[in-house]
Amino acid sequence: MTTSNHCPLIHNPGNGGRGDQLLLTSPHQPPPRLRGTRIPARLVAAEIDPWWPRKPTASPTPPPPPCPRRRLRTPPPKNAAAVDGIAVGGPAVRAAQLPHLPRHLGRPRVAHHRRALHGDAGERRVRGLGGPRVRALLRVAHGRRRHMDADCLVEIFRRLPLDDVAAAAPLVCRSWRAAARDASLWRALDLRGGGGAAARFMPWSPLAAAFAARYGVRRFTFAGYLRLCVARAAGRAAELALPPLLGAPDLDLVSLRCTELRRVALPALSAADDARLPGLVARWRRLEHLELEHRPASFPATAARVGAGCPGFSSLKMAGAIRDVDAAAMAASLPRLKRLCLDGCYLPRHELLAVIHGCLELESLSAKHCVGFDEGDEEVAREAAMIGRLEVGGSRLVDKFDQRDVDGLDDDTSSYVDVM
Repeated sequence: MTTSNHCPLIHNPGNGGRGDQLLLTSPHQPPPRLRGTRIPARLVAAEIDPWWPRKPTASPTPPPPPCPRRRLRTPPPKNAAAVDGIAVGGPAVRAAQLPHLPRHLGRPRVAHHRRALHGDAGERRVRGLGGPRVRALLRVAHGRRRHMDADCLVEIFRRLPLDDVAAAAPLVCRSWRAAARDASLWRALDLRGGGGAAARFMPWSPLAAAFAARYGVRRFTFAGYLRLCVARAAGRAAELALPPLLGAPDLDLVSLRCTELRRVALPALSAADDARLPGLVARWRRLEHLELEHRPASFPATAARVGAGCPGFSSLKMAGAIRDVDAAAMAASLPRLKRLCLDGCYLPRHELLAVIHGCLELESLSAKHCVGFDEGDEEVAREAAMIGRLEVGGSRLVDKFDQRDVDGLDDDTSSYVDVM
């Protein structure tokens, strides 16, 4: 069979084996789709071409994992299990885990809960500071720390002991840390600590335990604590009281870094430090009050340097045995002395009269419980009549004691003089 050139012959094998079937088609029309063949053009193209547009599937793609949150510095409280989930979940998780919040507040932010956790920790740190009134002020200051002036916070810290300002207050929050560094809080450095001054800076003391627990200080020493106080004072320290067992480097540090001192209290010094005392005192040009726990051997030279280099010096407190050279040094080098305290000293009557005659500007003289003159001495009372305040109660010519306390001494020993 022949056909026209315009009518192509197409073989169709799907006619049930009944022979070839002629399909006449037009050259301007596409050939018809054969029976039994299905060509899903879109699906095949999507499988072949990865850039072929696809319809969105029913299951959405999983969200990316959340970014790890910064670890909190303060451990969460016991009932803060939901807060841990907030720190690692998304907005939906956070909203689902906090059903107790009012709806008008919207979705909570993690920063609010972090501040709440830090606030609880700061409240726990406030509990151990100062007395009841000071703790009440500190609670108010901690609750209003965002709206309180720094000067008000510094005034509250001024009522705290120096150890609390150094060890506990800086760890509550940033504003407290900045206020604790104020140099005005470190102008009065009383490091004696009452009767247990030496035990205050021992490795087993509460202050050492506080620095070890809060700052990780393994070996707590007085020298390190003194350097901290001097650094915080920034050269503006006006009062300084040092404990016993003082080292030579500590004295050098104080004399070089604390040149604005007005009141100084020194313990009993070693022989080497005693010899260097006149040079150390000469650096304190604004010195007004000097307290010596024990009369140094170099007191005449020290009094001469103080009288020449400290024009505002007006107060002296000293204990020990007052020699004739010491009384002469006070009369010659410190004529502008206004307040003098010699309680508990060995002070003979002749030396006391020399001091009264040399220091004509004395306004207050205290010589209580001294040995060397009697409290009812008429000449002493007459010569000290121009002094506004004179206290000599408890003083006696000799210090008598019970003979039974001196077994083994000579029989003619009936009295003694306690020379400190």
